[in-house]
Amino acid sequence: MNQSDQVRLDDLLHVAKLDYLYKYTSAENGILLLENNKIHFNSPLKFNDPFDCHPLLIKISDQYIYNTLKQGEYKNVLNRKGFTTSPFYLNFVKDFGKTQVQVINAKILPKVKISCFSERKNNLLMWAHYAKDHTGVCFEFDTKQMIRYLATLSKVSNDSTGMFLRVLYNHKRTNYPFESSNDPFPLIMWMKTKSIDWEYEREIRLVFTKREENLLAIPSELISKMYLGSEISNIHEAQIVRLCQANFPKTAIYKMDLSDREFQLVEQRYNSSALSDV
Repeated sequence: MNQSDQVRLDDLLHVAKLDYLYKYTSAENGILLLENNKIHFNSPLKFNDPFDCHPLLIKISDQYIYNTLKQGEYKNVLNRKGFTTSPFYLNFVKDFGKTQVQVINAKILPKVKISCFSERKNNLLMWAHYAKDHTGVCFEFDTKQMIRYLATLSKVSNDSTGMFLRVLYNHKRTNYPFESSNDPFPLIMWMKTKSIDWEYEREIRLVFTKREENLLAIPSELISKMYLGSEISNIHEAQIVRLCQANFPKTAIYKMDLSDREFQLVEQRYNSSALSDV
């Protein structure tokens, strides 16, 4: 088993041990999910962290540059004495990283689609940052159901082969050496490494590397619970609850409340009769 396969297996086994994954979102995006039975994916080009999946975090090795030239019009002169120390070659190597950034941004990243989940449902920062100051919702996904569903998708289309990646958080940047297009290990590590400042997210990513669509249809049984934010508006609360009851009838509905004693959120089973007061 190579390095990339081992990483993917380790991350899948980690996810399989979790009962649930949590997706925080705004009320507006929560409504879209409930209306369409689809979860949204983003290209890394739209991430809020400028370092996240930045092409410069991949170190292009000299061997990869040499192999690239070997496959092009310069293959007949590569082994000539002095060519690899010539101004042309040295300038080519110097500019190669910038060229690859352009290629990655234009051709690779638009097809990389990532949907972000967390291992926690009651993190105050997650509710503030991703659920619009506690005015949004958090969906609880059954991990075993998700794994089975993804396995079904992979049998239908190569475009639908997704993988779970557990995000790593580091104090320092790690530039993973990219030596061959046949070795996905540095690309996988590139997609799962972030600054230590984001550690509170405890993020799990669902990643598709060659997907055109930004939405993925899901069966309703994947979402076991839905949590309303403590500051959600009455209008959004009523709309979201009705949509959930109509399109996800087996999904239990809860609402987050503020603890009387600690800086914590407390979940309360939602009282459907409250809708009559909205």
